[in-house]
This record gives sequence, C-alpha cells and structure tokens, in this order.
Amino acid sequence: MQNSEAVLGVPGHQPLKYALNGKYTAAVIQMPEHKQTLMDATLEVDEDGRTVMKFTKILKEHMTEDEEEIFLLYAKGMSSTLGYHPNRSSFKLAM
Repeated sequence: MQNSEAVLGVPGHQPLKYALNGKYTAAVIQMPEHKQTLMDATLEVDEDGRTVMKFTKILKEHMTEDEEEIFLLYAKGMSSTLGYHPNRSSFKLAM
C-alpha cells in the first residue's frame, strides 16, 4: 500500500523494512539503518520451495499514546522477485 512501511524478503537476503513510496518498483526504498528495527529476522526457502520469513516487529514504534489499534498488511507472491502481489489483504490489531 502506497505511503506505508513493509517488511520484504528475497531469498539470499535477510528481511528488511522498506518504504512503499509509490505503486512501482523504483518507489520501494530500503529504509535507513536506524529504522531497521526488526529482531531475529530470518528468511529461508523450505523443501517445497516456499519462502518463509520470520521476524519480530515492534508494533508501537510509530504510535501515539492515544492510538489503540494499528493496521497490518500482508502480501504473498508466486516468485522471489520484487513486484505486485495480487494475493494480499490487511487486518486491524487492537493494542
């Protein structure tokens, strides 16, 4: 989703946080080191060829004191390349 943050993973690299600044690949920019706050981030390809990312994300790092919920997005693709993923959704998480 445009103007959001995302955790992206590509085989051979650990998952990192990216800024989604637009709806085209060139607008997906790796966030600077001081904003890479994921913990225990790993990425592996399982025996069935599926890419599996695991990480711990600090959920309240951008929230104000009065916010009680956040929206999380997810998407999964059919290849290991960065691009549009038609299988996606979002959900609301109460804090």
